[in-house]
Amino acid sequence: MTARPPIREKIYGLRQRQRKDGSWRIWWEPRAADKDRGFQVVELDAKRLSWSERQAKQLAKDAQRAAAGTAAPAKRGGRTIEALIEQYRKDPEYLEKKPATRLGYDGFLKIIQKKWGDELVTDFTKPMMREWYLTSVKTRGNRMAVALIRQMSILFSFAELKGWRPEDSNPCFRLKIKSTSRGSRVTTWEEVDALLDAASELGLPSIGVAVLMSLLQGQRMTDVIEAEVRDFWQVPMEDPPVMVWAWKVDRSKRGTLGMMQLHPLAEERILRLRAGKEDTAALLTDERTGKDYNHHTFWVRWREVREKAAEVCPSLTAEGDVLQFRDLRRTFGVWARAAGASDGDVADVLGNSADQDAALQDTYMPPNFATASRAVMVIRRPDAKERKTA
Repeated sequence: MTARPPIREKIYGLRQRQRKDGSWRIWWEPRAADKDRGFQVVELDAKRLSWSERQAKQLAKDAQRAAAGTAAPAKRGGRTIEALIEQYRKDPEYLEKKPATRLGYDGFLKIIQKKWGDELVTDFTKPMMREWYLTSVKTRGNRMAVALIRQMSILFSFAELKGWRPEDSNPCFRLKIKSTSRGSRVTTWEEVDALLDAASELGLPSIGVAVLMSLLQGQRMTDVIEAEVRDFWQVPMEDPPVMVWAWKVDRSKRGTLGMMQLHPLAEERILRLRAGKEDTAALLTDERTGKDYNHHTFWVRWREVREKAAEVCPSLTAEGDVLQFRDLRRTFGVWARAAGASDGDVADVLGNSADQDAALQDTYMPPNFATASRAVMVIRRPDAKERKTA
């Protein structure tokens, strides 16, 4: 007597066969015409019947749509890069990241989906990823190429957790990619003045304020954009006893809270923008539209101001040394350290562990003549009397 198959419903392309040991093999098998359109055999799971049934129905639907000319030929098998990205965006691993981090991921995922969306997750190999990396270096530069490979690596590690790839099969591991060096660009007061003048000339004073908020207060672009009127308030100082304006910032990347006095060169401009606005309003608004800044609009306005400023200060856009907005935050670390601030104090403003992490020190507080000289000169040789008692 023939045993009844686990899935009773008749589905186009669904195949079920009982093995000698009594277990079942379940798979979806395209017909010859379907194979010509790019469909492949897909193994299903007898231990997950509901899932297998859904997968088979979707494959059948895709094949029938392709046959009718309403869908493009594709390597559809359920477990494509597009499907993996969709699953990843629903997972806590993605959802629990800070909004600013997700925003960065989304940009890379969009590029990956456009390039590889229809490819099966199991089809990727180390040579494929190595070749894509080398091609990306030529077309996008090494920094972006490395970032894309890292994002793909995150996806493949997630695929392993989902059971979509065997364990320890990440094709992005050990590709011999060229590591990206941390930035070292520091701005000058001449460049800062040119940026502020250009912002005023273009009728974009908010960009000038943003420059000073990052340069003199040491905060990231996202935290500058998201600053609200209520984040700026007067607080008492003990020595001397006086009220000063301060900025309370909830840092988007690390989730750390910070509070710092406003630098005199930034205070007047910030208070001018703050005047007359509701407490919950954004400090910075786009003068062209009257709307709050998002990352895209901010980048467009920043680039416009930078290009205008470069007309009188060409170093801002010098080939291979273009000033990026993130360089302003780095400049704060360099300038503050050169002026005598301690590593710990600078790290408190930056909101990271730059006082303990050597790599972050190299980025935000690189050694220069002034700071290195102070460190060297603080060491003194004891005189003869001290040496005898030592």
